[in-house]
Amino acid sequence: MRAAVEEAISIRYMLRSFEIKVSKPCTTLGDNKATIVNASVASSPLRKKHVALSYHFIRENSAVGTICPANISGKDIFADLLTKSLERNTFMKHTGSVLSLETNPLESKEN
Repeated sequence: MRAAVEEAISIRYMLRSFEIKVSKPCTTLGDNKATIVNASVASSPLRKKHVALSYHFIRENSAVGTICPANISGKDIFADLLTKSLERNTFMKHTGSVLSLETNPLESKEN
């Protein structure tokens, strides 16, 4: 999430340099509930010392309104198509999105 926040800050800076007003926070999606809670709930404790800098960086940007951390289901993460072995329905859903298909090509052949 730290890398995503750094990217969001860079993009916001670039947009402002083009004189485009950015007033809303960037929604930062993640499937790790603990990370989302740590970033958005001020009273959540820091349990791992080795992530302290990233933890405080994310929490600070969440507090000032640069980002808005949100949870997303693991099945809805588009990048998993390229990084993980997926079940057939999830694979076809993401593949269809890449190819901009309205329907699943395998379903039309089977019917």
